[in-house]
Amino acid sequence: MIRYCSPRPRFACSPLVAILLCTLVLLAGCGDEFVGPTAAGVIMPLKVGNQWIGRWTSFDPGAPRYDTLTIVSEVRKGNELWFKGSDGNLYINRADGLWRYSESSESCAEILLAKYPAALNDTFGICTTTKQGGPGTYTYTDAVVTVANDTTITVPAGAYACQAYKPVVAGPGRMGSDEIDRNYYAPNIGPVRKLYYSPIGMWVHVWELVSVTLR
Repeated sequence: MIRYCSPRPRFACSPLVAILLCTLVLLAGCGDEFVGPTAAGVIMPLKVGNQWIGRWTSFDPGAPRYDTLTIVSEVRKGNELWFKGSDGNLYINRADGLWRYSESSESCAEILLAKYPAALNDTFGICTTTKQGGPGTYTYTDAVVTVANDTTITVPAGAYACQAYKPVVAGPGRMGSDEIDRNYYAPNIGPVRKLYYSPIGMWVHVWELVSVTLR
């Protein structure tokens, strides 16, 4: 969407002048109309007030629980403008997708969450952690692989064409199922569904988008 920022001219002008003025407007653009580094937009729109409400359902006894992520403020980090979420993390859309910065992360505080655009089998978000445990130290590596780039996912908030990302873990001390875990993001919408397998209790946890507010 293009919004013309210049005031309406108060004088008549020739068609050539009008074309030149329009060209200048398009080149200048509007700072608050930035939609991301790709023609297809961004994988998760970031603007103060944007909100995603989700529902967690576990295939074990207990009622579903709900959580909410809201973009609460803008934060300057270096020469970049990040967006702070109600979860305490910072988010930014770069040319390669959605990044997150988490001060509470034990390693890889700044990481690519969702590559966009992404081709099948693109691997990203690689994070290697070394820990002390048992008789010595051990190392494990987290990564994410793109497994689909146009799959339809239906959740309470509606039906969306999504990118599908598969978390991959390797090394001792990491528990999970690569065949079950999935993160689904819809371009220009954000997170739509997450599947997480917990070997403790052997339950599958599902997060689904219930409603989204984009400003």
